[in-house]
Amino acid sequence: MVTTLYLVRHGETEGNEIKRYKGSIDVPLSSNGEEQIRAASLFIQDCLQGASSSKHMSYLKDVHTATGKGPALAHADAALKAVYCSDLGRAVKSAGIIADAYGLKPVELPRLR
Repeated sequence: MVTTLYLVRHGETEGNEIKRYKGSIDVPLSSNGEEQIRAASLFIQDCLQGASSSKHMSYLKDVHTATGKGPALAHADAALKAVYCSDLGRAVKSAGIIADAYGLKPVELPRLR
């Protein structure tokens, strides 16, 4: 079984033009940040749609069994299975935008701050 992990940072936050580190201050996403995350979501969807035909998948199929004719790898129905985020609003909003396309709800983990 192959697991692919996508790491996505939250989108741009309000007040980003100041170029100040915000740390754990709960600053919301800007409208531009929401657009950035929508673009990231589309990128992930494109990656998942192309996963079954990628050159890496054919390599993994060859490695999976000696003959390359073993059971199909998990990418035949490529979809996100879970979305995790910190409990900060900007991360929850970003994760929600990505998760919505798959009918998922983000799992908030404060340790991801």
